[in-house]
Amino acid sequence: ALVASDGSVNLDTGILAKRLAVWARLSRPARLASYQASMRSAALAESQEHPFIFDSAWDVVRVVDYLASRDDVSKEQDTPVVGLMGVSLGGMITQLVAAGDVRIKAAAPMISMQCFGLQRAWKMWAPRVRTLQVPFRAVVEAQGGGVQGQDADAEIENANAFRKLRIDLNDELFDKLGIRDQIEGAREDFIREDDRFMRELGVDEAVCKTVYKRMNPHLLDGTLDGPCLM
Repeated sequence: ALVASDGSVNLDTGILAKRLAVWARLSRPARLASYQASMRSAALAESQEHPFIFDSAWDVVRVVDYLASRDDVSKEQDTPVVGLMGVSLGGMITQLVAAGDVRIKAAAPMISMQCFGLQRAWKMWAPRVRTLQVPFRAVVEAQGGGVQGQDADAEIENANAFRKLRIDLNDELFDKLGIRDQIEGAREDFIREDDRFMRELGVDEAVCKTVYKRMNPHLLDGTLDGPCLM
């Protein structure tokens, strides 16, 4: 983490701290480029950073440490009364911090549900590949290419058939979870479009697993999914 327990920024922790030290002076495009560089280096195992969710969650914990040291923060039995709210990625961070830090008394994650275990189980990698293209592209380039052409078409069809088979195996449970509504009907065309986009990048399931393993260890085992956390 970059935030010390007294709320200050620790500038002696290497590349992470150096990046944060100049963050406030960067334009928004430059900040995005810095974040993308961090994701790329993590996906290629060139650093120990975990820029997607984990590092940010840990820094929030250190901010709570700082709040605990202040006299003007309400406390119960010397524990600060803190609430968190986040939207989208901020919501994912909110869920992680609220699950891991008992000092968080209330959490309001919005538009934040991301079930990474289900993503793996249902071969629904493509939406996240679309939003986080940089690390996936980096691994494809490092491996010297990826799935293309007829192989891509075959993978798309196999993934679609796999999802339909899983639905047929347990209709009642999947109906309760709303999975059928997310996969069948009009959604099928959107899923195929996302799958094709992913394959056109050269990304296959093996690339996805590599990126997650390096950038966010344990994220795919399901224990950090929203439903499990909350």
